[in-house]
Amino acid sequence: MTPDSSVPSTSSSSLPTSLPVEQSKEENSSKEKISLGKEIVANLCLLIWAILLAVIGMQAVSGQASTIILESADKINGAPTPKGKASTSGDTSSKKIVALKKIAASKKVAASKKIADPSVALSNYLEDKYSGEDKALVPPIGIVLDQLQVNVNWRNSKAIDEANGPRENEPTAGDYDQLFAIVDNRISAIANFSPEVSISSNLRINNNILPSNFRSTGFKDKEIDLPLEAVLWVKATQTHSMAREAKIGFLDLLVLLIILGGFGSWIYLVRKHVDPNTPVSLKEYFYRPPLGMALAIAIFIVNITLHSFVSTSNVNEVRRETLILLAFTAGLLSDKTYNFIERVIHEEISKNEIVEVETKKKVITETKKEIVKE
Repeated sequence: MTPDSSVPSTSSSSLPTSLPVEQSKEENSSKEKISLGKEIVANLCLLIWAILLAVIGMQAVSGQASTIILESADKINGAPTPKGKASTSGDTSSKKIVALKKIAASKKVAASKKIADPSVALSNYLEDKYSGEDKALVPPIGIVLDQLQVNVNWRNSKAIDEANGPRENEPTAGDYDQLFAIVDNRISAIANFSPEVSISSNLRINNNILPSNFRSTGFKDKEIDLPLEAVLWVKATQTHSMAREAKIGFLDLLVLLIILGGFGSWIYLVRKHVDPNTPVSLKEYFYRPPLGMALAIAIFIVNITLHSFVSTSNVNEVRRETLILLAFTAGLLSDKTYNFIERVIHEEISKNEIVEVETKKKVITETKKEIVKE
């Protein structure tokens, strides 16, 4: 009886001790899985950020980032696609190739035809090439052609004899397009490679650019002064080009600063990630690089604002080396950068409040003096 009674007591006493051990093993296993999952997510985040920063950084250095931004802005601000011309997802590459071949064939047929009104041909050329452009940037090809000794009044709408049909050597539509393109390219080259012009600038063009079938009977090779309309167009084109180059330079700098801010934060994360004694929250892997990018923009704005207080020079004249260093520091030392920006803003606000108070006191004092005099 005694041996029988000892058996259940032994089994009942062993159960409570085995359960905590199993629970602790399960907890340790789950913790290891969670820790491993966090490790994988952290490594994946660092890898993705590295690739993203490297790709955009190369585009910023090569100038492609600003071009993409400007082209996207032009598409957004451009005219909507007309009905019937919108692309559909059902179009296959073979259909597109057939359509392009048909367009090329129709253009080839149209180029071989005679035209009754060269002025209309010029309008069509300008419409095809400069559709949507500012009118001031459309080249005055016709006005320049008027000065180049083109044969038999090229603007004459009766260039083709309606009664007798086209003459033997009458230029075709393709010939006129070639003529317009030659003049267009030459005056564009003058605009691109000449020093900055003014209204009084004396710009010249040689009439030997004319194809032989467009030269008049008494044609003489000589330099001809560009008319005032063409000089004004050259000036407008140069102004537009300089403004666009300034935009591109500004965008390149801004994108580069943003990338450097993210790169600084990425270095900060990698340094903490490889240190086993420094715990890193999973949220930091997601939000630290965007924080560095945002702080890089903020430090750029603060620097430009402070520069405008002490100087009247253009924004593009700010030293880029300083901005690059500050942007990288903004990502690497985000906390200190945020405190610096906050302190600078508070100081500027306090200075402005003091100036406003002093100005009000000065106005009140002068007003009292005027009242006493009266």
